[in-house]
Amino acid sequence: MRLSSQLISDLKTRNSWSIYWVMLFLWGSFVTFLHFGGYEFQWYAQFGWWDLMTHFVSGIGIAGILLVGLRDVVSAQVSLSWMFVALLSIGAGFEIYEYFFRAFWHSWTPAYYARDTAEDLLMACSGAVLIQYWYQTASMSYSESAVAVNGQSAE
Repeated sequence: MRLSSQLISDLKTRNSWSIYWVMLFLWGSFVTFLHFGGYEFQWYAQFGWWDLMTHFVSGIGIAGILLVGLRDVVSAQVSLSWMFVALLSIGAGFEIYEYFFRAFWHSWTPAYYARDTAEDLLMACSGAVLIQYWYQTASMSYSESAVAVNGQSAE
């Protein structure tokens, strides 16, 4: 509920965070194209790395949503592990959905499906941790530049 209320508030007031929501919507549209385009045009079968790339970029988008939507709740400087755990949880939910509602892996062995799931989760978490690291670095740079401009000590 917190994410949706933050989104609505940002868009209603058209504050500076609105552009991030627009960019995240565009990113989500891009990921959706990668996913469904992969099925429609057989890119998943044609390119062995397509599934890994799709999970990686989806992890970036989900992390972006969490970072922007929970910015008042979760500090930019918290441990990277919270993002890893959040994406692992969200990714596991998607993998369960995929298991029950998709038919493409019915010829897969349980061992192959387990390996694919582990790779998918690792790629999504990698994308998320990357964007969390970037966000932390950008936040620290912004804080340091604000201190330099104001001439105040960070202590």
